[in-house]
Amino acid sequence: MTRENGLIRDTAMLFAEIIDHVGKRVHVGVIMAAGRNWVEISVPELLNVGATREIRFLPTLISHAVTVGWRTFDRVGLVYVGEGPPDDRFAGLAGLNDSRSAEEMRTLTPTWQGV
Repeated sequence: MTRENGLIRDTAMLFAEIIDHVGKRVHVGVIMAAGRNWVEISVPELLNVGATREIRFLPTLISHAVTVGWRTFDRVGLVYVGEGPPDDRFAGLAGLNDSRSAEEMRTLTPTWQGV
């Protein structure tokens, strides 16, 4: 089996911790996409994300207030309440940064019942 060097070099995974209203970690997932005022995190289909209040991008200890914006079977879209992370947080990661707004994502993404 051969591997292309570009594929290995350009691959990266970033993780985020979803925190509930009492400060308890609910889930740690992979960041699937990010925009100016939102981020999408991988979550199991049956995970209840209704109490989500903050997100922390590991390994930092800084948390950001969020609300649940949309949900699909394998991910949740979280919208920043105030300031999100610095713009350069996702710089250099091809395919991760998305120029669409949270409102566009809500419109274009199928939502999961109950969110």
